[in-house]
Amino acid sequence: EVYVPRVIDGDTFITSTGLRIRISNYNAPELGTKIGNAARECLASNIEGKYIKVRFGNRDIYNRQLAIVVSHRITC
Repeated sequence: EVYVPRVIDGDTFITSTGLRIRISNYNAPELGTKIGNAARECLASNIEGKYIKVRFGNRDIYNRQLAIVVSHRITC
């Protein structure tokens, strides 16, 4: 279980320990676009400020930890 104090964009968030996690098998639109900002807000409304359970995977090419969110259904 991890605590999520901040969502970075529509598919990436930071845990309270500073670990940057990207949601596996999901690619949100980029920030700076209207839909990208909406994607960030949507993810934030689902997990920001909450404890969630994740299943860790590998790291991506940007060295972000990949994980699947298993305790919350993310609806946008």
